[in-house]
Amino acid sequence: MRHLIPLLAAIFLVTTTFAADDDKAARYKKLEALLTGAKLTGNFTITGKAMKDLPAEEYTILSAEKAEQGEYWLLKARIHYGDKDVTIPIPIEISGPAKPPS
Repeated sequence: MRHLIPLLAAIFLVTTTFAADDDKAARYKKLEALLTGAKLTGNFTITGKAMKDLPAEEYTILSAEKAEQGEYWLLKARIHYGDKDVTIPIPIEISGPAKPPS
C-alpha cells in the first residue's frame, strides 16, 4: 500500500484543477485524458536509512475509466519497483474540492 501513496496523492492534486468546470461530462473526459498515460517516477526512502543508489520506482496509469456509480474510477496501473512489475486495477473515489457555501 505504501507504494500507492504517491500515485493517490498526485491524483488528488490533479482533480482540484477541474473544480471550476460546471459540465461534469467534460470534466470527466478531461480527467480521463490527463490520468491515462500519467507516469510518476521516484524513490522510496526510510527515515534514518542510507540513501545511496536508491532504486527507481515507477507508477504508470495505463487507463482511467469513470464508473457508473458515484465518483468512483477504475485505474489500471502498472507498478514497477525492485524486481516487481505488476499491473493492477485500483478502484478509487475521486471527487473535486467541496464548494464553498453560498
